[in-house]
Amino acid sequence: MIPDNRSPQMIRNWPEQHYSNGVAKNNLTNRKFKKVVRILKTLSNEMARNGIGSAISIPSFLIECLVWNTPNERFNYQNYKLLIREVLVFLFNNTIESKTCENWGEVSELKYLFRSSQPWTVETAHKFLNDAWNYVGYQ
Repeated sequence: MIPDNRSPQMIRNWPEQHYSNGVAKNNLTNRKFKKVVRILKTLSNEMARNGIGSAISIPSFLIECLVWNTPNERFNYQNYKLLIREVLVFLFNNTIESKTCENWGEVSELKYLFRSSQPWTVETAHKFLNDAWNYVGYQ
């Protein structure tokens, strides 16, 4: 895709792969993947409305990709409060250092999530995850 204002020059995306990979993960997690993504996007919007900077600047696409990189076995909770806690713990711990998430991909698995071509960094993701943890009030 080439944006009308040519900034950036071109956007590369793969909607078919993104869709099919998302559906597959949702099925493998007993339909919890997409629910967790929606919960965290809603949480981010609420945080942004309350002036939390990391939530204002984080794209919802990045939230979906972060959850995508959470292993399927982390979705084995029936209680969503515990499930969200588990996902946030995994993501927080694995974004402390960039080497633990340097090979994470977008949902399409055709582009790395954290490389210089992306408009975000591991640090911005980690800050959002930390702020989300504190906002929810987990101990």
